[in-house]
Amino acid sequence: MTANTQINFNNHFGIELSGLGSRFITINGNKSSYTLYTLNADINANIINRLSIAVGLGRYTLNGYYEGFRNVSQIFPFAHFSVGYRL
Repeated sequence: MTANTQINFNNHFGIELSGLGSRFITINGNKSSYTLYTLNADINANIINRLSIAVGLGRYTLNGYYEGFRNVSQIFPFAHFSVGYRL
């Protein structure tokens, strides 16, 4: 499952929201499954003609279900910053 939306204001400022989700199951006979979700939000701005900056926040969420073991539920937050120059 994937969802993404982006808003751009006159090529000077933009906002992007996206999410991705996946589910995995084993095929070897063991009863276990995994779900992995990613959510993130990015903001970008063009400073001058070819120079831009971007900042983003998000998180990875992992859920694992194992027969005979404790379930796993973990969240991994992340952030990024980038500077770009268009040639």
